[in-house]
Amino acid sequence: MAEGLVDLSYSYDHKESRAWSIIRRGAARFLGFDLAHAWRNRRAFRQADVIWTHTEREWIAIGILSRLCDQTSPPVLAQSVWLYDGWLYRTRLGALITRFASVGQQIEMVHSSINAELAQSRRPDRIILQVPFGTSVTPSLPAAHAAPMNVPFVLAPGNDRHRDWVLLAAVARARPDLRFFVACDPRKIASVRLPQNVEVRRVSQVAEMATLYASASCVLVPLAANTHASGATVVQEAHAFGTPVVVADVGGISDYLEPSDRLFGEGDIDECLREIEAALNSPEPVHKEPREQNVRRYVGAHLILSEALVGLRPLAEADLRAALLRADEIFDPIEE
Repeated sequence: MAEGLVDLSYSYDHKESRAWSIIRRGAARFLGFDLAHAWRNRRAFRQADVIWTHTEREWIAIGILSRLCDQTSPPVLAQSVWLYDGWLYRTRLGALITRFASVGQQIEMVHSSINAELAQSRRPDRIILQVPFGTSVTPSLPAAHAAPMNVPFVLAPGNDRHRDWVLLAAVARARPDLRFFVACDPRKIASVRLPQNVEVRRVSQVAEMATLYASASCVLVPLAANTHASGATVVQEAHAFGTPVVVADVGGISDYLEPSDRLFGEGDIDECLREIEAALNSPEPVHKEPREQNVRRYVGAHLILSEALVGLRPLAEADLRAALLRADEIFDPIEE
């Protein structure tokens, strides 16, 4: 969506042996940042006017590299997702690393109100802005027509490590009359003993995922404690298909919900069962909520904050907050 307004170039993974790839990826997963990736893309970084980062994995690596090599980096739009759920936030060493890496990085974007509070308490000198994540879905795909189901069908997508699959197993065990489909990497749930009415499979095709959303009686998002609004993507995708949502009330997910969505307490099996029953028996159809505006706001926020970082608009928190409220208007046609 931004490609018509700015020139985008992407970092990329260089060729490497399988052994080195396993070592690098494992180290990045453990540490929470990937210095090797940043080092290999350092020339491209220096040619940019602004560097957009997808998670803390990138901005921490870029910050460390710039300081260790005594090089001036272009402005970095630091986006944090999992930072405040891991050791880089919870330990003294992690705090030192992130503070070292963030020197000179003036803006940090987060996706949940909880992360915004944590970030502000850790770095009061930094501009912290909550920008709800926006995801683009296509509910009009030809494959997305609901097929009739003989048994009510509960869909539970997600690979995030903060999914509560133990709760899902207990819920499925209590409702053998329902069919549950978990769309994720089976390795993520291998340690959980599942009843026979639960199917687990990776879904890689967009059209198949669309069909699952359109066919589901409801979408279940079982969440463990987190700070980054885990499940926000699934919730938005379910809204686009008009599928009822039952979700654990943790992690700031309430920022992404519609009035028709049903909440249950973290780990509360009985409440989850009641909300699923209510969703299945609700006479009110769920209104389809196209998420285009969320995507426009999300991308528009990147453009607004980039303008501030390069001096095209004031780098003042109050001004930026006001501008972000109208971020989607960037894509409106210009009246002549």
